[in-house]
Amino acid sequence: MAGRNISVTHVALGTVRVMRTTGMMGEVVGMAASLCRKYDDTPRGVYQRHLPELISLMEKGIGKKGLPNNQRYNEGGTLGEK
Repeated sequence: MAGRNISVTHVALGTVRVMRTTGMMGEVVGMAASLCRKYDDTPRGVYQRHLPELISLMEKGIGKKGLPNNQRYNEGGTLGEK
């Protein structure tokens, strides 16, 4: 299960808009799903028998290496910074 698993009003929704976090959850769920398929196993089986491999995939990540840090805006920068 991936995504924003929360029930809030339209007023509170602004505080839970964490797209990067939910995107990262989606990446990890996708990695776990790939291990389910690779080993013909269940999600619980991945946790029980393949967790070190999942952790390795999480540490490696799926993005291209060497990309610039575009998160400066989220860290208090401005959109115009280089």
